[in-house]
Amino acid sequence: MIDRQIKVLLIEDNPKDARLIQKMVEEKNWASFDLTCVEKLQAGLKLLSNGGADIVLLDLDLPDSKGLNTFIKVHAQESSVPIVVLTGLDDEEIGLEAVQKGAQDFLIKGKVDRDLLIRSIRYAIERRQAEEELRRSKEKNRSLLIAIPDIMFRLNKEGVFLEFITAKNFPLWMNASEFVGKNVQDVLDSKISKRFMRCLKQAAKTENTQILQYQLSVGGKIHHYEARIVATWGEEALAIVRDFTDQKQAEKLAETDPLTNIYNRRKFSRLLDQEIQRVERYDRFLSIVMLDIDHFKKVNDTYGHDTGDYVLRRITELIKENIRITDILARYGGEEFVIILPETDVKGASRQIDRMRKTIEKTSFDGVGNLTISAGITGYMGGDSCKSMITRADKALYSAKEEGRNKIRVR
Repeated sequence: MIDRQIKVLLIEDNPKDARLIQKMVEEKNWASFDLTCVEKLQAGLKLLSNGGADIVLLDLDLPDSKGLNTFIKVHAQESSVPIVVLTGLDDEEIGLEAVQKGAQDFLIKGKVDRDLLIRSIRYAIERRQAEEELRRSKEKNRSLLIAIPDIMFRLNKEGVFLEFITAKNFPLWMNASEFVGKNVQDVLDSKISKRFMRCLKQAAKTENTQILQYQLSVGGKIHHYEARIVATWGEEALAIVRDFTDQKQAEKLAETDPLTNIYNRRKFSRLLDQEIQRVERYDRFLSIVMLDIDHFKKVNDTYGHDTGDYVLRRITELIKENIRITDILARYGGEEFVIILPETDVKGASRQIDRMRKTIEKTSFDGVGNLTISAGITGYMGGDSCKSMITRADKALYSAKEEGRNKIRVR
């Protein structure tokens, strides 16, 4: 733990998000934090001008400023203060663009836990400090960069590794001593190396940080890496590579139902929003299905919750066996499931789901016997939202149950 308070300026207008972040930084951490929260950009800029922050946590959607322009204004006023951008679920591209323009990191609201937040703050401060020192003294490059918990590559414009600075316990995909003198194509597969070289050329051309995310296997485990490539002096570039596998795993847990290992309700809503946007752009068909297990409460009451959990997992397997690879399955809650059927009208959806219904009806569940499902189907209509489609599908499901269960209804 460091021996001074870190002054954190949180510019966030959502009281719930602000309270959540405040609670995270109040717990015992790598450092002691002094958090100041303001709701508007102008108030934040005023505090910054008075030297009121060591780091800024910045929501891009504020009452007096929206989008990437919010970051640009803060960065322009105090470029020496590291900024971590806070984005919504659908704003990852804006977050990446902010990093390219100078932000130290971006975090997605709803996917941030305490450890991820503190790690991001810590690394942002340390990276920013290293960048400032690097500008002041190029000769101290190696000694400064070693302190950063990422690996560093110095390359020439042809993609040849000139210098390699590793970090303790960093998961490398090849021996550290083998990098220097080799070309990017020698140490990365062809697809990744081509993307890396494009970023390298773009960094040299624009003098903006370029971000490349890729996956590699290390010791039989897939690791997720992010390289930040920036032109330095002469005809050289610096690539700072971090392993964000833990973050990716946390994101997966945040969008996955732990019992069935399929998407949860939050992830479903996000994916449906994306499909609706695609349909509106390209004028294609889209259907969704809401289904649940008939008399499932009786299964739990009669056989216990362990058996109920087995039934939910087995139903999940049967549904997955009877949908296409392009279809999207999620657990909506309890015994309810939802399916997104891209490129499918309600007639096609009805035929597909009815085949599934018959398959499940004929299946014997260990210790329980036969079970049935009911389903409600709706198709996209002009002007639909995620909420309106789910509401219609839910009403169709209600009709199927009211009419005796083990049925499919369309609305």
